Amino acid sequence: MYQLAIFDLDGTLLDTLADLRQGLNYALSTQGFAPRTLPEVRAFVGNGIRKLIERAVPAGTDEAQIEAVFEAFNPYYAVHCADFTTPYPGISELLRQLQAVVRQLGAEALRAVYIGDSEVDVATARNAGLPCISVSWGFRDRDVLVNAGAETICDSMDALYRALREG
Repeated sequence: MYQLAIFDLDGTLLDTLADLRQGLNYALSTQGFAPRTLPEVRAFVGNGIRKLIERAVPAGTDEAQIEAVFEAFNPYYAVHCADFTTPYPGISELLRQLQAVVRQLGAEALRAVYIGDSEVDVATARNAGLPCISVSWGFRDRDVLVNAGAETICDSMDALYRALREG
């Protein structure tokens, strides 16, 4: 059984996509750029806000305009980052169950696992020398996770809980 679970936040525990889209579209509008759709934003996320903005601006946008979009995004998102953000269904119960497992562990040797929803998370776990459990409900679909080398992919909270207990 895994004794330490390290979770990615965006796309794994919390559905932050709508707020990211709102912030991005606000920032894009400050430079006269067209808004992006939810599927577009989903494809752009995964490597931080700067990379999100670089992917979202039109091809050929100069560095000064990219920086202006970035500078507009940060204060807007700081105020509006939780307007639509919610935990994915079942996350709160899963965390309560895991807290009960932690109380039962006592002084056993620590085993850790990284849990995420993207190819970046698979690479992060690999680079940290940790096993990775990928979740399919986040920002990337199953094919992207498989192509990134994900070995364990969970489609539900029950499956994630079982994988954590079995690890």
